[in-house]
Amino acid sequence: MASFYALLRTSPSPSTVVHVCDDLACRVNGAEQVCGQMERRFGAEGTEAGSNGAGVAWQRSPCLGQCDRGSAR
Repeated sequence: MASFYALLRTSPSPSTVVHVCDDLACRVNGAEQVCGQMERRFGAEGTEAGSNGAGVAWQRSPCLGQCDRGSAR
């Protein structure tokens, strides 16, 4: 069940994980551009950037409940 939810993990995670909503409301408000920026800065989605276990990873997530502010991150 935990693997169904993007905000829950079944394995150890980096110290910082940035979730970028890519549902419809955020997508039309720039989510794809945000994902592109994240990939350029931190590498591929789900890949830890950094060293000594203090890295950053990012991933696309379903609705984060901030549709009025899109793109949520």
